[in-house]
Order: sequence, then structure tokens, then C-alpha cells
Amino acid sequence: MDESGSSVEIINPLYNISPIFLDDIKNELTVLQHQKKKNRSFSSFGRTHILNYFAPIFLFQDYESKSRTKKELITDFEKIDWTNKAYSELISGANTIGILDLNEKGFTLSKIGQFCLEHFVTIGIDSISKLQERLNQTQRNKCVYSEFPSLAKFLQLIYFQNPDFKHFISILQNFDKKEVSSKDIIDMLIMEYPNLLLNFFVKPTAKDKVVSMFLSGNKEALMDNYKKTISDFGHYNFFFAFKRHLVHLGVLSQENRTFYKKTEELDVENDYWILGKDILI
Repeated sequence: MDESGSSVEIINPLYNISPIFLDDIKNELTVLQHQKKKNRSFSSFGRTHILNYFAPIFLFQDYESKSRTKKELITDFEKIDWTNKAYSELISGANTIGILDLNEKGFTLSKIGQFCLEHFVTIGIDSISKLQERLNQTQRNKCVYSEFPSLAKFLQLIYFQNPDFKHFISILQNFDKKEVSSKDIIDMLIMEYPNLLLNFFVKPTAKDKVVSMFLSGNKEALMDNYKKTISDFGHYNFFFAFKRHLVHLGVLSQENRTFYKKTEELDVENDYWILGKDILI
């Protein structure tokens, strides 16, 4: 083949999402992971489309190395007239994922956020308006994984840079079955992974009470009455927003049913987490 011809395509392996390059992206993200803060909580996630949480990184295109206050970021969202008006929630969510870092001066674009922004640019989403266009192309009853599978796989790799998120998904896989009940998951977190229980299941206002139960050796009481435990301590987002995030990413299958009723009405024994086929841990 004449490599001097115009038909030759030069590919940057870090940003191509075909399977042959996934390991390159994983390796690069592993390096970046060591340069960012950890211990983020997922309890701040809201009930919005996952792509909204990546909008804040575009507000740093001209400020990549500078800190910006939440007020400044919200003002930019207002000027742009971003469709989802929960601006503060989107900023907090970006921090949760790890694409924004929080310091005493405000928010900065993290190393992983910069990496993510560069990838979006290479696939043609080079501005926040282009991201809004992509969001407008989505259907309410669909997910990123079904509509834009390559993008979903990339976002999966970004999410897996959060050690708690990666650990939680590993636990789901370790059940070694396609469907895992919410009861089995909650029991496992209570007995073996109290920090993950606090990060994923317990609502922020109840964390101190749950910590006291663990310190007093009374954690088994959380399994006596699941409806009461969920009502008193459970975070609705664990069963709705967070679970929906996993469907968007392809970590959970589209077969998963979304729970819309009151949290205390959830039947944990018959609420299942159905794993997807493309989990890129």
C-alpha cells in the first residue's frame, strides 16, 4: 500500500474507541487517576440524563488551568441557556464523577476531565452547543449505550476512574450471575463494605445514624426490616438515578426496570440489577 496517498488515515490511539485501542485509553486513565483526589460520594447524583454531567467541562475550554467558582459556572450556563436548569447539580455531579476537582478557590478541570474534553473534541463534540445537539438527538426511553455505544464505552472508562464506583461494579460482577437483587446487594454492603453502603445507599442526612449503628455493633438491625431501613436511611437515587446511570453506560442491561414509586414501597427481593454484556473494568 502506498502510505503517501491521501487515503491513509492517521489515528490517535488514545481517542479511538474501537476495541483495539481500549487498553490504551485504560492505561492513560490509570496514570491520570493517580493525580486526582479520591473519596467522592455518589449520593449527589440527580435524575437527569447522564450527558448533562459532562456539560461543565466545556465551561473550562478557555480556562483549563484556572479555578472557577460555582457562581461563575452557573452564570455561564445561564448565558448559554443550557436546557437542563439544575446547574448546581450538574457541577456537583461532574465533581462526583471526577472530571472536575474542588479546591479552596472553586472548581478546576481535573486531568481526567481534560482528557475527556479532548476526546469529545476529537469525535466532533467540540463545544457545549454540540453537546446540547447530541442530547437533543437522544430519546427519553433510550440510553446512551443503545444510541451511541462507542460514546457510552468511553464514559464507562471515565466513571471507572472513581475507585468506589469501580469497586461497586466489581461486587456486582462477583455475584457471578446475570441478575442480582437489591436485597443481596444491600446485605453485601452492610456486612462487608460499610463505606460503600454510605456512599451509594445511605441518604446524606442519615449517614451519622448509620455510622453509629456500625460503631455500636448493631449493623444487623439494618436487615431486620428492609422497608423501614429504606424509608429511614435509604437514598432514592440508589434505586433510580444511579441505576439509570448504569443503564446509560451499558454496565446494566436495558432490561432493567426503572423504579418510580416511593422508596419505602420498593420490594428489595424482587428488584433486580441485570448486568450488561460490555463492562470494561
